[in-house]
Amino acid sequence: KLILLDSLLQEMQTVMWRRRMLLGIVAIIFTMQVYNSSKKNWLKFNTKTVNIVSDGFAETKEPFCKLLPERIYGISFHLCTTDVWIEYLIKNEAPLDEHSVKLMQSSLGNYPRSVFLDIGSNMGIFSLAAAKRGHHVVAVDLVPQSIAVLHKNAVLNNIEDRITLINNAISDDHEIYHPALDWPGNDMATRAVAEKDKNTGKWQPLPERKQYSKRLAVDGNTSVKSVTLMDVLSTIQEATVIIKIDIEGFECKALDEYLLLPNKPKYIPYMYVEFEWIQKALARNSDCPQYRTFLQGFFDSGYEAYTPNRTSYEDLTKYAYLNVFWKHKTAKDVPYLEMLQLSSEIPF
Repeated sequence: KLILLDSLLQEMQTVMWRRRMLLGIVAIIFTMQVYNSSKKNWLKFNTKTVNIVSDGFAETKEPFCKLLPERIYGISFHLCTTDVWIEYLIKNEAPLDEHSVKLMQSSLGNYPRSVFLDIGSNMGIFSLAAAKRGHHVVAVDLVPQSIAVLHKNAVLNNIEDRITLINNAISDDHEIYHPALDWPGNDMATRAVAEKDKNTGKWQPLPERKQYSKRLAVDGNTSVKSVTLMDVLSTIQEATVIIKIDIEGFECKALDEYLLLPNKPKYIPYMYVEFEWIQKALARNSDCPQYRTFLQGFFDSGYEAYTPNRTSYEDLTKYAYLNVFWKHKTAKDVPYLEMLQLSSEIPF
């Protein structure tokens, strides 16, 4: 009787173990089927997805391309664009952001192993110049077509292995955004409009651009997820990052979190930041209402402002500047910045 009872117990344990194994296998198969059949839906819940693009680029109209001579940026490279305004400048070899690009080149020269983070890269003038110097570049843009043109530029210049392309909006949230134009034909003027705002009429053309367009043209067919600067920095292994950011008024949303951190995850010796739109009343009421706090964040983080001469907090609250070059107090001096301070050619 004892032997029979022992045999029954062993058989029951075996049956229970088999059932558990079977349930486990079924659960795994079900999970894999759900994931594989709706991968895009699963990604929607992965709110911090940084969309690194390496293939499947968006279709664009045929770009205009030209080999730019060394005399413009100090380095020669092929440049393609679908922007009609930039095409006009390229055809006439007119310098576009000449001093700004040279300033960033001089900055990168101080830190040969640094990564160049180009936020609002468009067709990639800054990115291409940095990659041609041998730096690894992370280029971020809201517009899929801009990422496609930058990829074409990278391939033409044989530097595609040095440029990581990211198709995201950069903000302080993880939401869906749409590209929008208030200057038809000028793709460099693309702004980001949140999904929740696209049909509200909240966003209007900037006052300076109303002569070109009566309304903001929102591309509702193109949806791009926003990520934060911290999300992007987490994809970069190197310790030193140099930033250029030009995202039509979203600079506050992009940089605020980093500036307020007491312990920074990366050493950023220089940041070249477009200030044209965040200083305007329209932006201060929407994209950058905390403008003074934003400014103080730079100074509290140890940065000095240059335009190109040393610029105080008070001046930044009183006067308008197109761009501000932020140099950390521990960073090396930038030779080209010193040259600009002695020159009448001021890019700011």
